[in-house]
Amino acid sequence: MVSFVTRFRYTFRMDKNDKFGYIFTITILLCSVLTSSCAQEVQRSKAPIASPDPIKIVLKTGSDSITAGRTLFMQKCSNCHYINNDEYFAGPSLRGILKNPLLPISKRPATPENIVRQMRHPYTDMPSFVFFSEDDLMNILAFLNSL
Repeated sequence: MVSFVTRFRYTFRMDKNDKFGYIFTITILLCSVLTSSCAQEVQRSKAPIASPDPIKIVLKTGSDSITAGRTLFMQKCSNCHYINNDEYFAGPSLRGILKNPLLPISKRPATPENIVRQMRHPYTDMPSFVFFSEDDLMNILAFLNSL
């Protein structure tokens, strides 16, 4: 450690008593290390999540499920997604989402399993909805299937 400090002081032509220079340099080094590790974490979080064996979801079609799904959608999803037109708002329109071949952003197949994956582990800027129960997710899927 002493040799590192001596080399550091010699390399940057710093006096032994230049505490500001040491503090400033160490702060810059720490910031660059933290920024580098944060950038790596962001890259990891945008990687697609692989699921081992996807379970086929059977969509609910009852009016109670669709109504409950509509209520949840209006509370949690309608701030970013339209359902009555094809325009992009803060997120893509979800009208006919299960009738399209691909999901709009991730370009994964438009299946109930991939919609659940998107809600639990978003592909990009969408917030995660891990707090939704399985029943909540099934109700939202029932509503989206009714669009």
